[in-house]
Amino acid sequence: MAEADEQHSESGRVAAHPWRLAEQEPTNLIALWPDDQPPTKTEIVTALSEYFGRKITMLEELAEDDPEVAWCFAAKLPTLAAPVVFWSEPAQPLPSEEAAQPGAQQCKWLVGIETLLTAEDPLTDYSNLMRALAGALTDVLAVLDVNTALWHPRRELDEVFASDEVEPPADVLWVVQAVQAARDSGDEGRLVWLHTHGLWRCNAPELEMLEVPLDYAEPAAELINDIAALLLEQSPPRPGEPFEIGPDLQVMLHPAHIVAPLLTRDTPGSMNDRSEENGANPHGGIRAVICAVSPPENPGKIWAWPREVTRRWMADEAAIYMTTRATERQAALARAVWGQFATAFASIARHPCEAGDESGVVFGVKAGFAENDSNEHLWFEVCRFEADRVEGRLVNQPLAVKRLSKGDRAWITRGQISDWRVVTQDGCYGPNDLASLWRAIDALKRDPER
Repeated sequence: MAEADEQHSESGRVAAHPWRLAEQEPTNLIALWPDDQPPTKTEIVTALSEYFGRKITMLEELAEDDPEVAWCFAAKLPTLAAPVVFWSEPAQPLPSEEAAQPGAQQCKWLVGIETLLTAEDPLTDYSNLMRALAGALTDVLAVLDVNTALWHPRRELDEVFASDEVEPPADVLWVVQAVQAARDSGDEGRLVWLHTHGLWRCNAPELEMLEVPLDYAEPAAELINDIAALLLEQSPPRPGEPFEIGPDLQVMLHPAHIVAPLLTRDTPGSMNDRSEENGANPHGGIRAVICAVSPPENPGKIWAWPREVTRRWMADEAAIYMTTRATERQAALARAVWGQFATAFASIARHPCEAGDESGVVFGVKAGFAENDSNEHLWFEVCRFEADRVEGRLVNQPLAVKRLSKGDRAWITRGQISDWRVVTQDGCYGPNDLASLWRAIDALKRDPER
């Protein structure tokens, strides 16, 4: 509908949607080349062609103003819609905080990559691009994502991006940065400005939270991640309209260029932090500030950070909607590491689902059950494993599935599960936390009374 993209002012003129980007940001990557000699254009083209099993299409050679650029060309890769530009140039000394990348300081050459991700599915494009780099340029030490300033070392390229079984999480596309107010009186009372980098390349507004107390910074950043993932699957609401992010859970989005000037100069995220550098505002452009729906208590203030939403989420009193993509990925990951889940269960001597078990460890699986036109996901406490299935006891009373009641036992196959958890006195662990889970298991073996 036209209303989704434009609005009419009283004068009758059409105004652009407030979150529409004038131009989508390209994705820029830098791959560290390990050899003393620079890579040749033929070398890169051959490696990509061998990876895809067919000769890639060279579109054109591009002229570069920089005399240090050895070569530059555009190519069409089979798994991406937009052309990809490749070039090579000498590597520059890395800042001290980035020098920890293995072999980075000795690296003399780099391969640059630039492309546009499709607005409809940026995660698939990004995954395909990183998978191609990991599979074709097998000697590359690490890849720097310029948009987020995050490094992806060789091990991550192989384990996260090269896998066809489970795609990377959506938040690989962006990063949440935190800026604190400088005070000499300690952490108490400090305010934090949280903001993303990377969403512009997804054709979405960058997100922010302002005046967040330091104690809330970590959960607020996780909340931003969840909201950003939602915006990859749905259009953002207009400024000032309630945005439902979970059952009975709403926030509002307000343009940063309206909110930031209202902050005092020493508040993180004020216009003082958005000063122009080299003629461009580093934190300007289309940016949406996540705010509370309820008006703030402070008279005259038009917005407030979503304290109550964050508090409820921290206290497990509310849940954020999971995107379809995230749900499917979590299910795929849970099934992929089923063996480790079963091994962890077997490694602890216990009598689950029976009275008198005081081990303090609970293994749970979540599985989907179809009922009419809906599919309800239910949690079961694991009682026992049998090959590729478990017997579990239903933890809660279902809402839609009438054939099951709280406390019922059921057999659940590996293909049914959508998630799993191991809850100990020291924490809760899922498919994404295998290293931490095994540390907790080892601690329990050393001290069974924990």
